Amino acid sequence: MGHSDLRIMVTGAAGLLGLRLTTLLLDKFHVIAVTHEHDFPGSITAKLQTVKCDLTDRVSVSRLVHDFEPDVVINSAAMTDVDACEEKQILASKVNCDIVAHLIDAIKHDKTRFVQISTDYLFDGRNGPYPEEAVPNPLNVYGRTKLAAEQLVSKFNGESLIVRTSALFDNEDHGKANLFTAVYGRLKSGESVKVASDLYCNPIWTLNLSAAILEAVEQGLAGIMNIAGSQYLSRYDFALSMAHEYRFPRQLVQAVPLALLNRKAVRPLKAGVDVTKASKLLHTKLLSPAEAFTRIDFIGHGKN
Repeated sequence: MGHSDLRIMVTGAAGLLGLRLTTLLLDKFHVIAVTHEHDFPGSITAKLQTVKCDLTDRVSVSRLVHDFEPDVVINSAAMTDVDACEEKQILASKVNCDIVAHLIDAIKHDKTRFVQISTDYLFDGRNGPYPEEAVPNPLNVYGRTKLAAEQLVSKFNGESLIVRTSALFDNEDHGKANLFTAVYGRLKSGESVKVASDLYCNPIWTLNLSAAILEAVEQGLAGIMNIAGSQYLSRYDFALSMAHEYRFPRQLVQAVPLALLNRKAVRPLKAGVDVTKASKLLHTKLLSPAEAFTRIDFIGHGKN
């Protein structure tokens, strides 16, 4: 079967990563975009199959897979609000674990390849960035549910791919703020923004991550692969880089310890993932935040 004949199902397809991934895949594959309740922009909907499905319901998932017969399933559906996961632990388990279990069960008798999107929050943040072989030790509910999902995938078969990533950002938020839009919005309004100076990661632009995932799927890669940005830095330095690129006063960016931001969930201070393996196996260049900023076409700044 040629690549253009592949039927790829993307779950969580209206999310931050899912929408970018779906849009990129459309150029090469037949895409089935699965959402829970969100709609797609009309220009995109005309080019792909869209379906709404409660992925936490096993019967619905089984019917979904049976009806559309995907060759590849990319699961980007997740409850990623780390603090909300602490407050709604049962829901977090349903979304982050049960969905994976249902998808795997539905494709277990087929040759369908499974791609799971995971996180650097599997780790305790003492020795980041972490290579693929590092031993997980999650500090919060979000990390524990994502680890449980990884364990399900690892037991499924040797053809599955687990993509561990770190701090996604995008200039579009689809109604839900991310690392980029949260900072940009305040700076554009002339407001100061407090950013953790002791919280480290290697953030990645969702379009860059999507391109890397696409290449990994085309190569048929399996196992665990870290895909994240090329630069390891603090959230504060990320915000400073934004201020510099978009010509906002740097004094609006205020460095504070994470503890003073009063987050409900404990976060790994030095998380992030080591991308040496991906950099060797993929042709897609993993960008630093500054490199991504120069490529983002953002209204009001004329980036190309």
